[in-house]
Amino acid sequence: MKAKPAAAGVPGPGWRLRQDPIVLAMTVAIAGTVAGAGAVNVVEVFFIRDTLGSSTTVFGVVQATWTAGMLAGGWLLARPARRARGDGALVNGLTLMLGLCCVAVLAGAAVPSWGWLVPLWLFGGVFNGGLNVFSTMIMANWVPAADRGRAFAAQGAAIQGAGIFGFLAGGLLLERFDPRPLVAACGLAGLLVVLLVAPKVRSATSEVTARPAPGSGRYGGDHEASASRPHPVSELPTDLLGLDALGRAYRC
Repeated sequence: MKAKPAAAGVPGPGWRLRQDPIVLAMTVAIAGTVAGAGAVNVVEVFFIRDTLGSSTTVFGVVQATWTAGMLAGGWLLARPARRARGDGALVNGLTLMLGLCCVAVLAGAAVPSWGWLVPLWLFGGVFNGGLNVFSTMIMANWVPAADRGRAFAAQGAAIQGAGIFGFLAGGLLLERFDPRPLVAACGLAGLLVVLLVAPKVRSATSEVTARPAPGSGRYGGDHEASASRPHPVSELPTDLLGLDALGRAYRC
């Protein structure tokens, strides 16, 4: 007999991040990538202004380009995300988005002038927006509605902590190295993290979806393998896939 999702406003069965292998693996993947590539948020100021010899206006334009890409990506990749069948497809999509964001940063290290950064940062922003959509859908599938605030807070704390590490690393590294090789190092570091964690994330997803363990699985409770999701992918509301997802920017 299929388990029913918890009613709105009713506390779930004690969801914890460390007990949810899918959300935990996703959080580690995103936070690890942000820690590896996050220094670019500091380095790109000096890269654009000093190495490329651009103005403050140009720096603002380049920054806005990534954000514009996120806006477009949130809408463009919402439909493919909704069509994804199963948690494995969503997890694969998420790791792909992470990797493509890092590829954009890595490619940015080779540009001869700031104009080349515009399409690259737009490209990266699109997949950054897609990352937000895919991670939100995984949360919707695996965390009870009553516990999602706690889940997003736990995930956000891990990612913001990784971002702080990236800012600190960027400042320290700029004392010793030029901006261009550091931009390349940030993209490469993030890409290596993705390549290292992607197999583990997929393994965790395959294991749990094949044999849901007690205290884990959808809703974080004890359910049969056939237990229904809190919000099946085909029934997710539009705002969850669009503007709401855009509010959480995981800038690599």
